[in-house]
Amino acid sequence: MHHTLQSHSPYFPQAPQDFAQWGMDEIAYIKIEMVEGKSLHVIHAADGEGLAAAGSYELAAAMVVQNGLAPVYVQ
Repeated sequence: MHHTLQSHSPYFPQAPQDFAQWGMDEIAYIKIEMVEGKSLHVIHAADGEGLAAAGSYELAAAMVVQNGLAPVYVQ
């Protein structure tokens, strides 16, 4: 079975700026990045804005959960 998304689908944002806001109040992304020569777990809002950094995934995830969001690990 082949499914296609219709442009009027209520489940997906219609415009790029809407897509950037999708999940803003629900999830935060955690990604390992080099910051000033150190490997840190950086927390990003759903729109990609960097919010904070932590020395471990566990600490970053705890920070996300403490702020009422679901942590999502990305590579």
